[in-house]
Amino acid sequence: MNATETHIEERMPVWEALSELFLDNELQPADHERIAQALAATDYSVEEIEVILIAEVCPVCRWNMISVAGEWAGFDRDWLREKISPRLGKRPLLWRLFIYRHRWMYGRHWNKIKTRLLEIKAV
Repeated sequence: MNATETHIEERMPVWEALSELFLDNELQPADHERIAQALAATDYSVEEIEVILIAEVCPVCRWNMISVAGEWAGFDRDWLREKISPRLGKRPLLWRLFIYRHRWMYGRHWNKIKTRLLEIKAV
């Protein structure tokens, strides 16, 4: 997919919401709800959002999880745009292995958000 400004602008709310899974702090139930609501407000399906999480957000934001002094207040919107937009529509090599190796970073929170997101979209 060729990243146009329209595609990037459509993705930004998803990137911003999902990037919170990689901050150096513990997400609370209220955070899960807020993230799920933000994702539900987009036109993406739950499956599409999960692919965006794994293929676009995780490869860029995962480094924060292993940094000694990781970002905890939130990623800068312009930084997210600059780093993630070249990845738009691309999958990491060895897709299944990538998921297996990195799921520990986001899986617990993603499962809670995904459950709530499915509930919201079912209404």
